Amino acid sequence: MLVIKGFLIGIAKIIPGVSGAVLAISLGVYDKSIKAITCFFNDVKENTRFLFPLSIGVIISFIIGSKIVLFLLDNFYGPTMFLFIGLIMGGIPNIYKNCCHKKSGYLIFGFSLLFVLFLNIFSDSNSYVIKNNYFDLVIFILSGLIDAFGTIIPGLSSTALLMLFGSYYIIMNAFSSVNLFILTYYGMGMLIGLIIVSYIMNYLFTKYKKKTYSLILGLVIGSMIILFSRSISFINGIYEFILCMVILFIGILVGIIFDK
Repeated sequence: MLVIKGFLIGIAKIIPGVSGAVLAISLGVYDKSIKAITCFFNDVKENTRFLFPLSIGVIISFIIGSKIVLFLLDNFYGPTMFLFIGLIMGGIPNIYKNCCHKKSGYLIFGFSLLFVLFLNIFSDSNSYVIKNNYFDLVIFILSGLIDAFGTIIPGLSSTALLMLFGSYYIIMNAFSSVNLFILTYYGMGMLIGLIIVSYIMNYLFTKYKKKTYSLILGLVIGSMIILFSRSISFINGIYEFILCMVILFIGILVGIIFDK
């Protein structure tokens, strides 16, 4: 089950506009992952037992998922996106249950919701062109660092951030072709970023758990609104609309099951 969840999270990370962290929350593994990373040496055996299969699923999805996702987005964009929207929706009740149901919680929710919607205003930047010099290494490391922020912080899409930075297609091609040179430096940045941001999120969960969930709920719903508005325009005809609604419903059910 953890391998499957890791695979789905990895696929979500690959799709532009989808937040892997949001799906991790909906699948019930987000806060556990943060805790396992930041407190890894407190219980190495148990944390490895949790993180290893989850990581295997993510890695598998990165290697083979890039080609699958490109095929699905090129040929079945609407149904593919509505499946992930459904998976996210399935985890919302559990997130809401853990929120701060006070004025401060609602204010935090509103702020995070508006933040995600505002972030969506920015468009993609031009792709970076490899120059075969030392500056490339800096770009690869920074790409990993940026990806880590999008991976850990709910509502932020790693792919969207990489697109803004201009290195999305370089990293995706590196995964699909297993370019170990690029992936090594990218991985270094990713590892550093994951540790730093995980400690920040772990602190928030420890000290302000309910308010943090209110923040996350705003990020999740904001992301879902953006995904829905983007995806609905790609539906052609009533039959595809019905298909997307069926897939959305299936995604919700799967999200609810996985969240348990």
